[in-house]
Amino acid sequence: MIVPMRRGELERFRPHVLDVRSLPKVAANYRFWRKGRSRFIQELGIRGSDAQRLGWQRHYVQGRNEGIVAPNDHQTNLQLAAFTQEST
Repeated sequence: MIVPMRRGELERFRPHVLDVRSLPKVAANYRFWRKGRSRFIQELGIRGSDAQRLGWQRHYVQGRNEGIVAPNDHQTNLQLAAFTQEST
């Protein structure tokens, strides 16, 4: 896999860890998601359940959760240019 990156771009990142409790809205959304995810995982083992019929939860890929609208700038796929063959 080729992942084009500008030279030095990743080295400029300065990541840090925050306690999710310092962001009450994010913490509440996380607890809501975690509860629903746990329920979904449990229901996967129940024959004929909605979870088993669905197989996986797509909403997180779409940047939303039950009752939470996806942000306007959420991106679910890339429209990349195809490789071209250059003659030598």
